[in-house]
Amino acid sequence: MAREKQGCGCGGCLLALLLAALAGFGLFAAAELGLLPFDLPEIDTSDVSGMVDRFVEGPVAQEEENAIDDSVDMQLDASSAELYAYSQLSESDQELYRIVLDAMQSREPRDLPEITMFDLTRIREHIMADHPEIMYLDAMELSTQTNSATGEVVKTTVTCHYSMSAEEYEATMEQVDAAVAECLAGLSADTDDYEKAKYVFEWIALNTTYDQAAAERLDGVDSETASDGSNGQTIANVMLDHTAVCGGYARAYQYMLQQMGIQCAYVTGTANGGAHAWCVALLDGNYYYIDPTWGDPQFLSEDGSVAMDGFINYDYLCVNLSDLQTTHAVGPLVVMPPCKSYDDNYYVREGLWFESADYDHVSQVLANALDSGQGYVQFRCADESVYNTILNDYIVAGDILWNLGLTQYSYSSSDDLHSIIVSF
Repeated sequence: MAREKQGCGCGGCLLALLLAALAGFGLFAAAELGLLPFDLPEIDTSDVSGMVDRFVEGPVAQEEENAIDDSVDMQLDASSAELYAYSQLSESDQELYRIVLDAMQSREPRDLPEITMFDLTRIREHIMADHPEIMYLDAMELSTQTNSATGEVVKTTVTCHYSMSAEEYEATMEQVDAAVAECLAGLSADTDDYEKAKYVFEWIALNTTYDQAAAERLDGVDSETASDGSNGQTIANVMLDHTAVCGGYARAYQYMLQQMGIQCAYVTGTANGGAHAWCVALLDGNYYYIDPTWGDPQFLSEDGSVAMDGFINYDYLCVNLSDLQTTHAVGPLVVMPPCKSYDDNYYVREGLWFESADYDHVSQVLANALDSGQGYVQFRCADESVYNTILNDYIVAGDILWNLGLTQYSYSSSDDLHSIIVSF
């Protein structure tokens, strides 16, 4: 039977405020005051052709300088070089990024050069792609002062509004960091990037419950709950509550990888037509997409049940762009890398990738799973021909399993990625 995944009810994801504005939310009104909400309804971001081609590798292009308020002393910490979205901006936009980030973190209004709501949206999306710890932002306000005689804009100010007090946030982050430290304590210092990424992927899948109620609230954009911290989209939802929607899964995953020195960014877009969030990470020198929500077996089943104890779906652990695009579409505001490598793909690293329909190889993989007592095995085929042969001639026909002494088994398959799961 084919395995189908659900869309993620994450209409509140910060994935296309520009498009939402154009759809009629009034963010570009002629008034001198604009309010940029933290959460907006689901919109279509599937048409993002050309965005990946704009990925910047190396120094960003120099743009014409903007007039920046030099009175504010803002510096990113030493890890700023590892901030993916920041690295994709021009120098002038990086300066805007630092000002807006400072406004968020200091909780003080900051002056900007003259800027549109579109540009503020774009800069904020880059900040949120880099900073999973920002879970206190409710809305951003852009105001302007004009010369009454000439109508010329003389001052533009960004002001942030918050869903948590500074004291509440500090206390929450202390608990989050303690939980993260406990989680990561099991990793040795010499663990490579792939093993770190896999470890966190598994921990989140096994320790988090998908919050269907929060997903339904977000799909309806319930104004009473969309920004009160109960929307399941923060690192605290995963690390402390152990229940979240895709935004929480992705941000917790991103935060833990960042704590281990791995560059990781938050990605928004759509999956199977619904708003969704996942990650992109730089592992062992190559970029990969990783969807921690789709690793959770409870998310995969319509009724929230888990058919196999301890089962994790590895289909979206370290995939390239071609694989991702079978089900996901990247949103338009932050340019993402053209991930091409298979080196750290889960199936390749674990010896579960089949370039050919080698009967003996398939039999050995099944036998190893039986001997381990794991109860299931998941593997992937390089192309449709190999997939059809292994699935139909070996698994469905059943002789390869009968030869191993198995009389009872079940299987599922993914036509999208040519992966197969056999459980015993």
